[in-house]
This record gives sequence, C-alpha cells and structure tokens, in this order.
Amino acid sequence: MRTRFQVVQPAHFKLEVVLRDLPEGISMDNVDFSCVFSSGGKSVTKSKTDLHVVATDAGNRYIAPLNSGLLGKGDVTMIVTANIPDEAFDNGMRKDIDMCDTKVTIV
Repeated sequence: MRTRFQVVQPAHFKLEVVLRDLPEGISMDNVDFSCVFSSGGKSVTKSKTDLHVVATDAGNRYIAPLNSGLLGKGDVTMIVTANIPDEAFDNGMRKDIDMCDTKVTIV
C-alpha cells in the first residue's frame, strides 16, 4: 500500500513539478511547460510563470501553489505538457505530455 497525503478543503498546499529525461544540457529553465492538476472532476491549470522558483545548488526547482477548494474531492493527478528543444524534430521542438499521480488526496 502506498502512502497518500490527505488535504482537507479548503486548504493551500504545494506540489513540486519535475521534468525527467531532458536532453543533455537542457534544464527546466530552458523548457516552456504548463501543468493541469485535476481531482473530483475539477481542474486547475498553472503555467511555468505561475510557479514559485526555488534556487538550489543543483538548479532551480519549480513549486506549484494550489488551493484544494478549487479542486474536487479525490486523488489529485498532474498532467505536464512541455515543449522541449530537440534537434531530432523538424521544428527543433518536441512536445511531451506526461501524467502522474501526485500521491495527494483531497478529502
């Protein structure tokens, strides 16, 4: 059984957004991306500029501030759409869409 974090309504909480498998030399700073957080039939969209940037020695981290009152009750999923520079594609950009379970449940 996996550990889930419960958040009550209404409450503010934060989730880190991570892009994996980026080409060598590319970081999240060089990528345009947006996130859709969904739960209970409701969703909230956050662009990269809506996120808090936390500078660390390993590079910047991107944190999404969320309000559980804007989402429905249930498990929160995150869909990240990223336009990644990639010379293998005709226009030089690769569009990646990733969905993940955030391990957060709104109760």
